[in-house]
Amino acid sequence: MTGRIDETADQGVHDADSRLAEVWGDVVDRRNVAFAVVLGIIISVPAFLGSQAILTAVMENTSLARTYAMLIGLGACLCVGVVCARLFPPVRIFREETIGTTEQEAAIAALRSAPNGLGSVDELKPDECAELEAMGLYDLFAEAEATQKREPADNGTEGEAER
Repeated sequence: MTGRIDETADQGVHDADSRLAEVWGDVVDRRNVAFAVVLGIIISVPAFLGSQAILTAVMENTSLARTYAMLIGLGACLCVGVVCARLFPPVRIFREETIGTTEQEAAIAALRSAPNGLGSVDELKPDECAELEAMGLYDLFAEAEATQKREPADNGTEGEAER
């Protein structure tokens, strides 16, 4: 099984692509990001400034009071982040589905042609092997590795037979 990201939550809207942006490897709605930033400023800055005013009036060490105020402001930022994560649903829908053997073989071929090649299942750690087995891919990689090892040998014998 493998996961595929195949549709947006705003699929019916034609301008959905123009509203989407990639931020740190994830797809976001620009309006949601703008609202989250504004909400963060509205909550965090007053929390910082208010706590700084209160703490500097109460504490003797103003530098320590400012440090605590900064921590309170950062805590407010984290709270706003949690609230925004709850407010804004994902713009992508992730569905797991089983892919066919032709797609798996195409993926193996793409890995073979990559600069580092396919690699070897012997180089994998035990937990990596267990993960491949759980996904039903270990045998596929082992078979592809065996095929890859046979191919250079086959090519070499064909060249010698022609000479």
